[in-house]
Amino acid sequence: MTNLDAKLREAVKYAYEHAPAVKARFDKAGITPDDVQGVADLPKIPVLPKDEIVALQQANPPFGGMLGVPPAKVTHIFFSPGPIYEPAPEPDEGAWDLAVEALKTTGFKAGDVVLNSFTYHLVPAGFLFDNALVRLGCTVVPGGTGSTDLQLKMMQDLKVTGYSGTYQFLQSKIKRKEESSIAFKKE
Repeated sequence: MTNLDAKLREAVKYAYEHAPAVKARFDKAGITPDDVQGVADLPKIPVLPKDEIVALQQANPPFGGMLGVPPAKVTHIFFSPGPIYEPAPEPDEGAWDLAVEALKTTGFKAGDVVLNSFTYHLVPAGFLFDNALVRLGCTVVPGGTGSTDLQLKMMQDLKVTGYSGTYQFLQSKIKRKEESSIAFKKE
């Protein structure tokens, strides 16, 4: 039994006990938290398609019975395509460990200056990457999906060493750089 298995058991039990819609889904599927002892048991949990999240939230606003904490514990509410309201409680320090480790694995390190081109409005990606990068020790330049030319200039001026965002947006930056007269200084 791994630490991840223990965390999963704890999260499933907590969600079942504190989020009525989770309990209802488990009960309908004929499973209890005791049926989920670890990662190997994930296939037992019924998949919740995005359409059903939207329907749950429309029937029982704003979170469709999926909120497992008191509303006062919610620090942010994001609005994702769907439309879906995504509550974000203030995570404890351990909640960021996985995100920080994932970023380390991909090569980010303390001291990097990272252009974060994920959006900071309506969806949580920008916020989530921002927090994880800061906890890793990086300096974050919150670029969002703004002007490609301005972001290319910022990358030069600020000596950006890393990028977080979609592959497609990075490709558009590379293409724009190749087509433009923006000259990057070699150091």
